Parts: sequence; structure tokens; C-alpha cells
Amino acid sequence: FELSGPGINGSPLSISLEELKEGSWGPVSSRQAVLQCAGNRRAEMAAVKLVEGRAPWNHGSIGNALWTGVEVWRLLRKAGLQRPSEDNAAAGAPSSCDSAQHLIAEGWDFHAEGGKHFEASIPLGKALDPTGGVMLAWEMNGAPLLPDHGYPLRLVVPGFVGTRSVKWLKRLSLSASESSSAWQQKDYKILPQAYTTLSKADFASMPPIMAMPVQSAILLPEPGSVIDASQVSAVWFRGYAWCGGGLPITRVDVSADEGATWATAKVVEREGGGQGSDVAPDPNAPPQVGSRAWSWVKWQLPLQVPPTLRESGGKWRVCCKAFNINCDSQPGSLASVWNFRGLACNAWHYVDVAVLPAA
Repeated sequence: FELSGPGINGSPLSISLEELKEGSWGPVSSRQAVLQCAGNRRAEMAAVKLVEGRAPWNHGSIGNALWTGVEVWRLLRKAGLQRPSEDNAAAGAPSSCDSAQHLIAEGWDFHAEGGKHFEASIPLGKALDPTGGVMLAWEMNGAPLLPDHGYPLRLVVPGFVGTRSVKWLKRLSLSASESSSAWQQKDYKILPQAYTTLSKADFASMPPIMAMPVQSAILLPEPGSVIDASQVSAVWFRGYAWCGGGLPITRVDVSADEGATWATAKVVEREGGGQGSDVAPDPNAPPQVGSRAWSWVKWQLPLQVPPTLRESGGKWRVCCKAFNINCDSQPGSLASVWNFRGLACNAWHYVDVAVLPAA
């Protein structure tokens, strides 16, 4: 791939995958990180009100993987890009990247409709942050990337919407302005609720999605599952929780009565809880203030089948919500987060199961 821009020695540089693997541009490392599509749970928004005709994702448009590669901040430093120290910055000393504020990533995938390769950008500060987690990855879960996942090389931007993690990497460039592509300027922006069409949308006034909001979902039991109350008195509910921006999840609550009362789930798996760390801490130890968490947590909780359902059967509606270290949580209403593109759905997640009576 090619690396170019102000502050890059010998720009443009041509860097091979072999050089990356050999450690010429920084030590090889691995990191657990979630990638989530902006349209995760779009189908729930569509059930509230019409959304633009895009893929009707449920809660599975998200994944957590172990990525192996080179941290981008190390690569940029080796290429000559430097920011001043805090003391020098306070004195007004220039850096080698004063004219650059964004890192633009271009993929090899060509889109005939727009007449260009896929392109997205992130703030340069995110890429240069040693705790920001941004990587060039060539392995996923210990194996070479599959073609669908960006073989041979991709960008991984933990904590940001998945579209910023550009696959099939062709070029990285530093720029004073963000990418001019439609994927940056139009496609991944949350429209105000007054918009029910794209024709009059003022995209220039809306920021692109970067860090994703706090999120959780119930994975088991699946919607429509049948619970025989004559065979079980309690049901295990299991799911995931995650938050963008590297903010650790501190708690997941589950309600058996549609939000009237709540019980706290047990976190059974938590990776990457330290500052730039990939060491799995005690899953129930509270995250430290200032720590970064790029991967999801897995949680579980047994709930007693409500007495009325044990007796008469019927639909049982259970929901969950998560909290991050800043005490941010998920909104209760889907209507409150609805938008015409169906992006960033993070309301309480519900699952409906059928209960057969005990007698």
C-alpha cells in the first residue's frame, strides 16, 4: 500500500506487507476489538417507521475478533510524522503534521456508481494516539484475513463505526480535510427525525458517525423460542454489551417485566480492559477510570418465569440495557433513536419468547 502526506519522509512511500510482518514499521501485536455496522439493529427501527431501503439487519451485524498487525501510530512515527511534546506544543512549536488533521484510507474495491474506490477517513489524532488502538491488520483470530474480511491488509479502527475500518487497503494519506467521498459526506450521517427523505437533507451540517454509542443485545434465547414451564422454573438469558470510544462496560441490567424492574447480569467474559492492554482481567472487576476497552463483554442471568405465565402461558417480553464507565446507558424507546437511514440503533433490546403453562 501507499503512504503519503505532509510530514511523511520520502512521501509517497510504498510499504509492502512483508515489511510489516517483519516488524520494519513497528512490532507486531494483537488486539481484541469489536467492529459494528452502523446499521446494526436497523430492522427494529424499520418496525417503528419506514427507513431507507437498506439491509434490514437485526442485532447480529457486529463481531468481536482478535486482530494481528502493526499499530498505525508506530508506523506513522517511523515514517517521520511527529507531534511536538506537550511543553513544546504549549510554546507554539510546530509539528511535522500541522497541516494534516485527518487520515484517509482508500480500499482497492472500486464502485462503478460513484466512479471511485471506497474511501473513508478518521481524525489524525485517533490514529496517532498510542492508546487509540488503530491497526493495520493481516490476521483475524490467528489466521490470514479471508477475502470478505479485507485480505491481504485492512485498517482496524476500534471503537468507531465499522465503515471506517477500510478493507483491501490501497492507500493511506494525510490530509487537512476529511475524505470527500460519499461514504464520508453522506452515507454514514444520522439525519434529524424530521427527515423522511434524502432529497432535502443538509448533509454538510451533519457530522459523520465516528464513535458508536453504548450497546447491548440478548442473544439467547432467540426470539420465538418456546419455554415449557412444566420443565423449567428459570431461563438463562445471555448476550453481549459494548461501547464505542473505548469506554468500558460497567454493568448490564435485564428486565423480565418490560422495564418495570431490573436485575444485574453477571459479566462472564471481558477482554482488553486495560489501557491499550489485551490481557483479560477479572470479568467482574470494575474497569479503571481512563482505561480503554475495545472488545465486547459477554453477560448472563437466570430469570424466573413469571407466576402468571407459569399458570396461563403466553408471550414473555424481556429486555436489556448496558452502562459504560461514564454512566451512559441506552434509551428506552426505539422511537427516540429512529432516523431515516436506520443508523446507530441502541435502544433497549427486547426479545419475545413463548411460555407454555406448567399445568
